[in-house]
Amino acid sequence: MRFSITPHVGGRESTRPEDAVELLWQRLGPTRDDVSFYRVGDEIRAEWGDDPPSSMGQDERAERAERGRGEILEIVLGICDRAPELDSDWFAISAE
Repeated sequence: MRFSITPHVGGRESTRPEDAVELLWQRLGPTRDDVSFYRVGDEIRAEWGDDPPSSMGQDERAERAERGRGEILEIVLGICDRAPELDSDWFAISAE
């Protein structure tokens, strides 16, 4: 499944530096905890697990997407906790 990590709109965005995505990207690396990351413009894309089969129901797809989003969120939270110049509130994670 594919996910996007983008600058969060709202909340504490006024304190977010313009290079926040770049600062996060520098700490992520290309892989972490079975998640692959790559940079596209002002966002970071993440690939987690396999794409769900077309036979999977909508509720199952949503549950799987939420599980993947949660795993990626945990990675971002861990990085931000160890990097005082980053705030996890600056980032939004969504399934593509």
